[in-house]
Amino acid sequence: MTGRGMSKAFKAALAAAVLGIGAQLCSLTAAAQDMLGQVDLSSDAFTKAEMTRADIEKGLAGLQPGALLDLSAKALNGLDLSRLDLRRVKLQSARLNNANLANANLDGVVLDQAWLLKADLSNASLKGASLFATQLVGAKMDGADLTGARVAGDFSRASLKAARFD
Repeated sequence: MTGRGMSKAFKAALAAAVLGIGAQLCSLTAAAQDMLGQVDLSSDAFTKAEMTRADIEKGLAGLQPGALLDLSAKALNGLDLSRLDLRRVKLQSARLNNANLANANLDGVVLDQAWLLKADLSNASLKGASLFATQLVGAKMDGADLTGARVAGDFSRASLKAARFD
């Protein structure tokens, strides 16, 4: 049906519905941001690591061809993972707050629902990575390459100088 064939009442109802959906989406966004205020970011789960860089390097070295190192939901806060090739790691729901991932290769990595608050991802490669519902508040992503990445996260106060989102 074209705009000419719509009655004024239908157009008004359609406009009201669109505005209502928009208002609901805005309230969901506000609720998601409020969620961050409900989390104890000073707890061990958000400040300590349950593994070391050496543990991760050992896990990567022992992988069979085509296998993934599943670090989903692991606390990896504050670790220096800079310059690592992490393409064979799954980091869904992992906590990498204050972690150093500068110059790391995260191409194709699943970071859905991961926490990377104040993490350093400077010049990291995230080509084709998945960052759905990822918390990147205050992250440093200067020069990061997110070409082809699936991005729907919270980048509040993140630094994105020269980052690529092609």
